[in-house]
Amino acid sequence: VSAIRRPAIAVIFETITGMLVPIPSGVERSTSRRELTSDMLGTINTSLYVKSYVGVSPRNLIQRLQDYRVAMDSLVSIPVVLVHGWGGSFNNTWHKPGIDALLIDSGRRVIGMDLLGHGSSDKPHDPNAYSDLHQWFLAALPANEPVVDVVAFSLGALTVLRALIEAPHRFGRVVLAGIGDGVFLPHDPTASNRIIAALQGTAPADDNIARLFSQYASQPGNDVAALTAIMQRPESQALRAEDLGAIDNQVLIAIGDKDFAAPATRLAESFPNGSLVNLKNVDHFATPEAFSFIDTILDFLSGKNQ
Repeated sequence: VSAIRRPAIAVIFETITGMLVPIPSGVERSTSRRELTSDMLGTINTSLYVKSYVGVSPRNLIQRLQDYRVAMDSLVSIPVVLVHGWGGSFNNTWHKPGIDALLIDSGRRVIGMDLLGHGSSDKPHDPNAYSDLHQWFLAALPANEPVVDVVAFSLGALTVLRALIEAPHRFGRVVLAGIGDGVFLPHDPTASNRIIAALQGTAPADDNIARLFSQYASQPGNDVAALTAIMQRPESQALRAEDLGAIDNQVLIAIGDKDFAAPATRLAESFPNGSLVNLKNVDHFATPEAFSFIDTILDFLSGKNQ
């Protein structure tokens, strides 16, 4: 596989209200050039996933994708909504790595959503506009799709989790990635205040974390003022385990063993039909592109884990 080795510039730390703090991960990440593959193997984006399986024959990989299609035949009428994290977008988090293409190749319909303040969505600069992101999310779901499956990461996962508590009937299968047992803890404003200072340019000059965070927030297409407003939004109350005990949906919690948000055991066990997958050697920031996470998504959405 043709690859460029580069260090991740930041790992995003998130509390139960979605406040984020980046630190250098020290973990090398790999990006692969997406070369053309045959039609049998799938799309250009699919090749990034296909090539990751060293020593696995193309015939077996073809069979694997066909197995996913067969397993998902009964679920094709239910679309999959993909929800990114803070500072991301559908395009950068799910489309560029080819995750949406893999789901489409497996027979599923995909709905990409940009959270308020991100991507193609409105970007208000008033923190109060972000006080109820989960209600915004529920209102943004397509009215002609009474039930959707969801894969959500980080801030998106926190948003979907609260939406699931409020309206579980709107969802089928739900994947929540990059969040853990911290959802049950009160919010500590120390980290978020440091991030706000970084985004406003008032952090100390020798604060490397602030510098990295500012660089991350200043990526093309981001609105720094909107991202700052998200950090400043009114804090949410900590969740209670009993809030999740009445939810009958199949819920999968996926978290890297190097993710700051780990562990997630209590969170997964709080759902009557919850399950937990620990992603080996995966940190927070690398989760959406981790091949083990992609496998987890495909297996779970196909119903193979029932």
